[in-house]
Amino acid sequence: MRRRSYVSIDPKKWQEVGELAAKLVGLVVVLWVAVEGGRQWLIPILTSYAGMDPAIAEPLGRVVQLIAACIFLWVLYRALAKKSILRRGERFDLRVRKQVDLLGRDEDAANLKGLVDDASLVLVDGESGCGKSSLVVFGLLPSLKEDESCVPILVSDYAGDWDRGLATRIFDSIWSTLTPEDRTKVGFVERPAIGTVNADTLRAILEGIGMRLGRMPIIILDQFDDYQLAAREKFLGRRKNWIEPRDLIRSNGTWTVIHDLLNRGQARLVVVTRSDAAAGLHSIRLIEQPSSSTVSPLKFEWLTQWLEQVTADDGKGVVIADPDAGWTDVKKQLVRDLTPPSKSLNVVLPQQVRIVFLGLRKLPSLTLTDYRRGGFRCRR
Repeated sequence: MRRRSYVSIDPKKWQEVGELAAKLVGLVVVLWVAVEGGRQWLIPILTSYAGMDPAIAEPLGRVVQLIAACIFLWVLYRALAKKSILRRGERFDLRVRKQVDLLGRDEDAANLKGLVDDASLVLVDGESGCGKSSLVVFGLLPSLKEDESCVPILVSDYAGDWDRGLATRIFDSIWSTLTPEDRTKVGFVERPAIGTVNADTLRAILEGIGMRLGRMPIIILDQFDDYQLAAREKFLGRRKNWIEPRDLIRSNGTWTVIHDLLNRGQARLVVVTRSDAAAGLHSIRLIEQPSSSTVSPLKFEWLTQWLEQVTADDGKGVVIADPDAGWTDVKKQLVRDLTPPSKSLNVVLPQQVRIVFLGLRKLPSLTLTDYRRGGFRCRR
């Protein structure tokens, strides 16, 4: 006995069909009312109250009918015309989630890796929203992980005390990075009890990485301005000036350990902060000649790459339905609107672009009409 095969229709398709049918019924009613109004309402008014000759009122009523029909056809076209619809709003988030998403930063990542290879202390700053963390996490960190001679230790959370809390965060990152075999080799078969990690614990495991694994621990303190903001009173002197490195070492055991290992060549440190908070880096110049680097905003060509990648087929479904019915024009307009006023700038902040794309997710359709209605800038 042959089985019957049934075609499964997406409930969203049924919803679209129902909405379309409702629009058609409504438009037909509008047309009927308009035409009947021209024949039954307008003509008697023209003849009875305006004293118009029926021979003139009748053709005029027909003109009204024609106008009503034209309006109907226009509204019908607007209702039935295809529009670019965003189907997968998560693709317009634009956050870098994996290494392949880090566009336009190959040279920056290579340069930063070179600085880390050559210097014990690298101080990195950049404008807020320029992509510093993305560069570190998806540019520098992968290249360090591929280098078997080092152990990258990333910290971006600074909860807790400015001394023991920092030691704990660094230790936790080391613990999650090392394999169980490596932990045993450096003398940590079991994780120390919660609340017992301190500067001495940190010194022991960092020294163990160098002496027993033969690898260089590289501590990366990302979003360092958060740490200095939380411990601001510790970093400021009596006159609200940034304290000297010697004062920091004297008052903080964790920084004493980091200072000692840096100057003995047993560890390296990368510190990443915002440009407007870069003055605070004065307090952690723990060696005589640290290297410094500034992360610049991306070149404008990055936007074009993003626009192509954001709608690229990833095998998980259509990102934008009917892209030629509006999105193509919106994409061109986006390039014009986000172009720097001065050609000499030729840069764009990824965070600004991300904000724009988050706004695009709220539009009913990706057409120029809805783009303008949404309050987006539309440069001629």
